[in-house]
Amino acid sequence: MISYIFQTTFKSQLKFSRLVGWGAVILVVFLFAKVWSVLAPDLSPMDSFDRVYQALGLRVVALACAIFSTLVVSQELENKTIIYWITRPIPRSHILLGRMLAACCLAMIVSWLACLACAVGVLGPHAFSPSVGLYWLVI
Repeated sequence: MISYIFQTTFKSQLKFSRLVGWGAVILVVFLFAKVWSVLAPDLSPMDSFDRVYQALGLRVVALACAIFSTLVVSQELENKTIIYWITRPIPRSHILLGRMLAACCLAMIVSWLACLACAVGVLGPHAFSPSVGLYWLVI
């Protein structure tokens, strides 16, 4: 039953209106990385990536993930569909676990895409070169 709740929640999170919010977060990370690489040319590309990722990837993206993840349950309350789930013979812990797992998986995907956007913004086309060694992917 947890897998069914996970799948329905994950599909509902992939609606266009939700994807616009996630896309905006990723775009902000990319644009900030581009601006940083222009304004701080004295730093090495790896140092620039580290600073941008620490400033945005670990703070702004984490905050956005927390906000969007908590919206999963509040959306159920707002749409009054939580009553449907609570009246079923499913333990509430399974409902919350399925919902939160879906939100965490989506947050992990968005965090990885933000890391990719940061790497491409700072390193440009060299983000995928063997000389860099996909350093940003290890982080």
